[in-house]
Amino acid sequence: MRTTKVKLGAGLAVALLAAGCGDDNTNKAAEKIAEKAIEKAAENGGNSGDVDVDINKDSGKVKVKSKDGEATFESGGDLPEWLSEDVPVPAGAKVMASLGSADGNYVQLTTKGEAKDVFEKFKSDLSDKGIDLAGEPSTMESGGKGMYALEFVDKNGKVVVTFTSGDENQTIVQIALAPETAGE
Repeated sequence: MRTTKVKLGAGLAVALLAAGCGDDNTNKAAEKIAEKAIEKAAENGGNSGDVDVDINKDSGKVKVKSKDGEATFESGGDLPEWLSEDVPVPAGAKVMASLGSADGNYVQLTTKGEAKDVFEKFKSDLSDKGIDLAGEPSTMESGGKGMYALEFVDKNGKVVVTFTSGDENQTIVQIALAPETAGE
């Protein structure tokens, strides 16, 4: 199963690149080739049955459907619908990528500010909303840069958030949701 995920991940990346390059005719051809390549990789990777891939170059969304379920990947775009209003998204954050499936959801954001400051503000905002952390946050710092992580449970399930120092006063925020944990 891990091989399938790696092949699908590589296929999704290639598909997004192919769908964004060239003129309309080239894009349509590249889109079809990428869809077929991803479908074949998924089918050969141990996923029994047909796999359907739909690439929408206008929205940047890639949908993969099989008998095992459906997953959607988007480069850029808006905040995903699965993200609860309880999650205090940093002001001015930009969506870089998101992934949604029945097994879990993920969104990567970038925002201005030092990772430690963004992390501390996020913790404070959670506290203001009456949301308790699940355990102690994790921190790792070196040379003025850092990585910080915390987790909590909201109405949609267990949420894990990491904050990583980027370049030029930028922070990468990764939010993952495991919906099967709702109510723990």
